[in-house]
Amino acid sequence: MEADELELFLEVLAPLVPPPRDRFLGSLDLHGRLDRFAPTVSTLVDLSVDEVRPYLDRVWDPSTPWEVAIGETRTWWIPGGPRVQNAIRGFVHMPAGEHFPVHRHLGDEQMLILQGHAIFDDGSRRSPGDLVTASVEIEHAFTADPRGLDLLLFVVTFGGVEVGDRRALPRD
Repeated sequence: MEADELELFLEVLAPLVPPPRDRFLGSLDLHGRLDRFAPTVSTLVDLSVDEVRPYLDRVWDPSTPWEVAIGETRTWWIPGGPRVQNAIRGFVHMPAGEHFPVHRHLGDEQMLILQGHAIFDDGSRRSPGDLVTASVEIEHAFTADPRGLDLLLFVVTFGGVEVGDRRALPRD
């Protein structure tokens, strides 16, 4: 193939190259995709369903202020109502295959699976819509199923968690 033929070939293929991930996600209309979880998240975070929906819609927005927690696990903490002011509350995103290490709960926790599957160290597997509870002093670890979608959780944790010698405590 001659150079000018190769150049023409590449020009024809150029529109077929997928856009970068963030631009692609930003181009999708994902509003309402997580609406089925709004009533449960509303109860967990002590806000109305109408107050919760914008957070659920913004999860995949590239401008969402995610913070790196451990490894490739990211968190996005949101406001809550009076009942959860002394709790860590918000979203946790883990790429498929990512492992969250053994951690100890310093208070009660409720974790709602929104997307993907979590495989716990006891072998149990949790799916979207499952509400996982952990009591104070419980220790466990889990992995985002490497064969599926990224894991997206909504968590409310009272008292914080301890991972090794690090503690994550409520900010309020």
